[in-house]
Amino acid sequence: RLDVPIMIGDGLEADTLKDAGITCNNCKAIISLFSNEDENLRVSILTKFLNPKVRVIAKSTMLDITNSILDTDIGKPVNPFEIFAKRVDIALSSPHVLVLENWIYSNSDLMDKAIFLPKGKYIVCGYGRFGKALQEKFKKHDLDYVFIDEKRLAPRDMIESGKFIRATPDDKDILTELGIQDAVALIVGTQNDIDNLSIMITAKKLNPNLYLIARENTMQEVSIFEAANIDWVFMIEKILINKTSLSLGRPLRNRFLKLILNKDEEWAKSLVKMLRVNIGANPLLTALKINEEESYAIYHELLDGHRITVDVLLHSLSNWKNNNNIVTLLIHRKNEEILLPKNRELEIGDKILFACDKKGKEEIELIASNIYDLYYSLCGREKESPILKKLLG
Repeated sequence: RLDVPIMIGDGLEADTLKDAGITCNNCKAIISLFSNEDENLRVSILTKFLNPKVRVIAKSTMLDITNSILDTDIGKPVNPFEIFAKRVDIALSSPHVLVLENWIYSNSDLMDKAIFLPKGKYIVCGYGRFGKALQEKFKKHDLDYVFIDEKRLAPRDMIESGKFIRATPDDKDILTELGIQDAVALIVGTQNDIDNLSIMITAKKLNPNLYLIARENTMQEVSIFEAANIDWVFMIEKILINKTSLSLGRPLRNRFLKLILNKDEEWAKSLVKMLRVNIGANPLLTALKINEEESYAIYHELLDGHRITVDVLLHSLSNWKNNNNIVTLLIHRKNEEILLPKNRELEIGDKILFACDKKGKEEIELIASNIYDLYYSLCGREKESPILKKLLG
């Protein structure tokens, strides 16, 4: 691991960005996660003029800011509210996809309990951008819901249909009026942790069977949230960290995650089971590119016109008839994505993502780069060394 240098300065000033190295050839990306989203737009625009080759990932939950960031042609807006709403959507239809997602982010292992959200009435405390993102998912799954917010207003049709009430969420009478006794879940998403905890305590007294989902705003209250017996806690900052770090630092994992987010429950549950049985609770993730630097042996075999399939990389170097504990998750090839490929022929430039254990990872690298190990994996016998053959006559 490399130490990450820290610089203190005004990140909204061009000179500060220059001092940080934005104009250097090896500067690849800027991540801008200011709470004030106008500032994220400013960083995107400054970057556009200082170094248009640099990629910008910027927090944006407002449509006009999002469009302006996209207009820079180098900016990629990230909306944490939409990301969390998508997770709620997945939990309502394909819970084991979330198990895979959390494993990919290294938040938990594959033994983590799948989140099965209940079907029924949802009460959401807090509307705004967060609530609007959730509302789309509730409609998609035909769920009954009602929003409560003491500061914001909703469209007239929501008020008239009883889907929104402007009131204090931490009020027993209001919660009772909204039907808390018949609700199956409560989502508290205000920007104040103490308010969120207080609302949940009040609601739980009225309905002990409520499924609780809570937004945690600061790390200062972590121990309190852990002790509060909340079913699902989410933090906007952690969502942003997971998303941006995977996108920039582990692009092949990010591609795989994007592909599986829309898979159904049967597919995801089957993959989780396969990984658990073949590898264990917490498989390693490793990537390999078919080029001369990372895969010397395979690269030159392909260059000479020989046919090699991805399954060659699975063979054990102790006994080529057996496979190591490896599952091939993805082959990324130019504009083609191949999920869970089997016996696929490799091409120069392929990027491959594997799940494996430590031994499997080591032998993938050996087979890919060492001509003798590759020969054994292909043929089941040792390749003779030309030097040794000459010495032996």
